[in-house]
Amino acid sequence: MKKTAGLVVIGLLLVWGCGAGIPEDETLISVIEQNLQMGRDENAQGFLETVHEEAPGYNTLRQGLEQMFEAYDFSYELKEADVLEKSKDQARVHFVQVTKKISGPEFQDNQIEGIHTLKRSRGDWKIFNTEVTDVSFLKDSNE
Repeated sequence: MKKTAGLVVIGLLLVWGCGAGIPEDETLISVIEQNLQMGRDENAQGFLETVHEEAPGYNTLRQGLEQMFEAYDFSYELKEADVLEKSKDQARVHFVQVTKKISGPEFQDNQIEGIHTLKRSRGDWKIFNTEVTDVSFLKDSNE
């Protein structure tokens, strides 16, 4: 009986441990893709679900999303996403993203390059911080 109980405990620890292990690259990149899709869909709640609730500026972002979605329609394209490093608790993903205005007030279409830092939140990976390393303004919609 003790041997069986011990095996059950070990089995549970193995299953639980696998869920909290080092993530696959695709898992991390899918968070960034989902974030952009929620932006395209103008889904503020869905967008916020991809952002870590302890992220710097989270409350400001939450307040500003609805205003941004009311004023603008954007298209977003993730041109590149490469995982730079990852552990069981944090990951860094290099990205290149193109943002173009579909409608709304004055806005300069752009390509940004940067690094997203993702952290776990209640078992899910979420964007904790974004460091923009380069911004290029696009001259026309063909870039």
